[in-house]
Amino acid sequence: MKWLIKPVLLIIVWIAVSELLIWANPPNWRPVRNPEFFRICVMDNNKPKMIVLSERKPHQTLCTETHFQADNYPLRFDLKYLSQENMWELTTSNDSLSDPHIYRYRVDNQQITPLAYTYGGMMNRMILYMAGAVLVAIIWICVKDILTKKRKQAN
Repeated sequence: MKWLIKPVLLIIVWIAVSELLIWANPPNWRPVRNPEFFRICVMDNNKPKMIVLSERKPHQTLCTETHFQADNYPLRFDLKYLSQENMWELTTSNDSLSDPHIYRYRVDNQQITPLAYTYGGMMNRMILYMAGAVLVAIIWICVKDILTKKRKQAN
């Protein structure tokens, strides 16, 4: 059972370092330059529906509640209300493994102001987990080298 301590400790340190890197390096929010492709949530026959901002008709009302919809394959979405200044966040993905696109917009009297969007969060996590593995390997080699030198000095 003693042989299991080092690999488990190494995995725990790897996960901790990787999560710290992810926390320190979130995906960048990009300004909206092309609002034709910006997605929003509207109510269509009392059901939430995700559409592109340029396709919105004047009679369509915006979603005003938090929604999660996964039954309209291939697109699923998650709408959250952010309490700051009437801001909404719409997370869209093609399936459970796809990289989500996240759109933030402000709603004032049924008028939509696109604020920012981001994507690449899953790729960002994967790259940072690989960087965490390299960093932990370097730390492991350094610690092992220091301990070996101290043992040689003690003998």
